[in-house]
Amino acid sequence: FDIRMHAKRAQIGGSLSPMELMEVSSTIRASRILRQFFEGIREEETIQIPLFLEMKESMPILTQLEHDINMCIDDNGGVLDSASSALRTIRQQLRAQESRVRERLESLVRGKNASKMLSDSIVTIRNDRFVIPVKQEYRSHYGGIVHDQSSSGQTLFIEPDAVVQANNEVRRLKMKEKEEIDRILQMLSAQVQEVAHDLFLLVEVLGEIDMIFAKAKYG
Repeated sequence: FDIRMHAKRAQIGGSLSPMELMEVSSTIRASRILRQFFEGIREEETIQIPLFLEMKESMPILTQLEHDINMCIDDNGGVLDSASSALRTIRQQLRAQESRVRERLESLVRGKNASKMLSDSIVTIRNDRFVIPVKQEYRSHYGGIVHDQSSSGQTLFIEPDAVVQANNEVRRLKMKEKEEIDRILQMLSAQVQEVAHDLFLLVEVLGEIDMIFAKAKYG
């Protein structure tokens, strides 16, 4: 990937996104594979590649940054639980709390007369809150907060009084999760900042090698 803009933004203190960090890691990995490829040819001693060996020596070795990013970011740009012990703990608490909210709502959905008062026997999400679909005429039965309604207005998506506090705890944990993710991304971006010049050089060398390969393939 052309990661020069990522490196420039890190240089001025910007925080990179998970996908941008993954592209940095992937590019470092490409350079590592190329170095191994050229070194393998040199050891075989059947073909002389002095230019490539010279370019190999000029490529910065950034294995530690690649490793650190891979410990935190997956191939799809998701932040892994393993990124920090704090993030793992927060997510465990979040999953447990979401499970408790769902269980409470599912007990309401399965409750007496629920089939008459609900448009559907499901638990869904509106405005990042767990809700149930209540028929308009039974709105007062569950109390709580209306977060949305169907296009016809006959169904209201209600967060019952029974789960408001539990949903508040889910929201608090999600905010903590975001804060921890932001901290992790800032930490990794600071590491990119430290080696920004090396990344510029890496992209330059990889681009030159890519051009050589393209010429050979075209030829």
